[in-house]
Amino acid sequence: MRSAHTLSCFMICAAMFLPSLALADELDCKDVFTGTPADTRDEAMRVLHARDEVVVWIQTCSAFAGSSYYAHVYKVKVWEGGELMASQDLFGGTTASSLLGTSINSGSGTLTITVNEGGVYGEPSRLEKMQWSWSSRHNLLVQEGSELEKILGRHGRELKEKNFVKASQTLLEVASRGGVVIAPAWRVKRLDELLKGVHKEALRRSRKDKDSAAAWVDEFFSQLPQALAQANTALARSSREYYELALTPEQRDRKLTYTWSKTAANARLLNDLAFIVAQSGKPEHLRRAVLIYEQLAASMNRDTFRLVLYLNQGDALWALAKSTPQDPALLAAARAAYGIYLHLSKTTGKTPAERATQRAAP
Repeated sequence: MRSAHTLSCFMICAAMFLPSLALADELDCKDVFTGTPADTRDEAMRVLHARDEVVVWIQTCSAFAGSSYYAHVYKVKVWEGGELMASQDLFGGTTASSLLGTSINSGSGTLTITVNEGGVYGEPSRLEKMQWSWSSRHNLLVQEGSELEKILGRHGRELKEKNFVKASQTLLEVASRGGVVIAPAWRVKRLDELLKGVHKEALRRSRKDKDSAAAWVDEFFSQLPQALAQANTALARSSREYYELALTPEQRDRKLTYTWSKTAANARLLNDLAFIVAQSGKPEHLRRAVLIYEQLAASMNRDTFRLVLYLNQGDALWALAKSTPQDPALLAAARAAYGIYLHLSKTTGKTPAERATQRAAP
């Protein structure tokens, strides 16, 4: 039977982080076994991060399997900030009910399952101990020696080596592991972390060689796997807001977008990367920068930050117009961006850049 103490403890620990309707779903084992489970035990592990609150909900569903045996299934849901990040099936097997042991260490973030198979009617018994550890970088429970552990370890090495394209490709392998169901929000968090690493490396490169840094950032955007892109409807039911950016005109036409959390920090990172790309002055780099500025400005609701974006967009369009004089529409678009920038400067009480005032005039 469910422990009232365990349930009440979970309600106190997780009420602020789990949606109320989803909580009811998590306490229902009817979809796990056919028929009514003979016993259900629920345990909660709360993991605290420096900036985020994460709740890991571990549920055991048990059902009578005949004679003295019970079938057991361990399911895990990972929630962050009230959003479902991932679902995992950790263990499924048949044992005598008294021969299944579980140990949860919230301090170290480990879950240990000890199974003694057999031994009920005199047959040989076999003791098996399995352990999962919490990965704070990936927000998943990872079993020692598993294929998932190898993949996440490789992902960590790729990030350390600053091979961000390879790291983005490795993320796709996580979702293909058996027993792991990745929610769109999980991928967004990983892309947020990837963006920070790319930004830091891009700034380092830009201090040495601006053209080389521009080419490096442009290559990252070009090679980011399209399979990581989220359709606009993928997060429609989410409680969060997101930046949804196409990185090429073709992606924009197909409504294929990459998704980052809509935070001031991410807006700054994306703006900086577009600025670094534009520094080369190459038309293909300028077009990518303009595309990013355009989408960011359209989704921002803070005029003070849109001010910077429209100035950068105007500068990129102006440079693009000068490099391709056969397209007069670019010059008109640059003047329009500068015009919006000047209007926002006036409404926010900011002194506009002199070049914007000069270039906005026909």
